[in-house]
Amino acid sequence: MTNSNRKATRQKFLDAAKRRRRSENVTDTEDGTVYEVRVPSAAGRGRIVTAGIVMGKDGQPDAKRTDPGGMEAKALIECVYEPGTEDRVFDDSDFKALRDELAVGGIFDALAKKALELAGIREPGKELTGPKSESDRTDSSSSESPKPSEAEPSTSSPTH
Repeated sequence: MTNSNRKATRQKFLDAAKRRRRSENVTDTEDGTVYEVRVPSAAGRGRIVTAGIVMGKDGQPDAKRTDPGGMEAKALIECVYEPGTEDRVFDDSDFKALRDELAVGGIFDALAKKALELAGIREPGKELTGPKSESDRTDSSSSESPKPSEAEPSTSSPTH
């Protein structure tokens, strides 16, 4: 590949990746608030995973233990936006409250589950929840989310 071809191919990839940033809206069934949950950047995904690391007594990561609350809280910070804007709903100053103070269930669980799914991160004790098919990885126009149960907040059609 010549240098000019490489630059053109690289730019096409970067431009397409920005346009195809997949997102889905999640609606709180209690109050009707709509949240946009987006696929995080690679760095954002790394921060979500890092938030789930539990350190052992030896100061090293404990491979047998994770902090699911830490991962869920960081996933909300990295992935949840005001719909149609670049404004995140939460920031790092919300981490402690999201992890330690909020009750799980309802909208918290719906947002965390969707954020982890879009990030391609497995929920503790479950299989990897990333894209289900090759077309999901390459075509932002065709994505389906699982149908929510009646007990959890609804997820509307994907937005792009």
